[in-house]
Amino acid sequence: MVIKIREIMPDDYTEVVILWNDVLGVRTVTDENFRITMDQMSRITRNVESGIL
Repeated sequence: MVIKIREIMPDDYTEVVILWNDVLGVRTVTDENFRITMDQMSRITRNVESGIL
């Protein structure tokens, strides 16, 4: 089995939410709050990389 680690892309969000809900049993993760969290993390990463934070 080959395992690849890569950045989660917006097209992956639905599958990731299904993983959280069905495999991990975390029902509080929704498409909406996952997208918001990923957007916040991306914004922070961009700020760090540009020297703002």
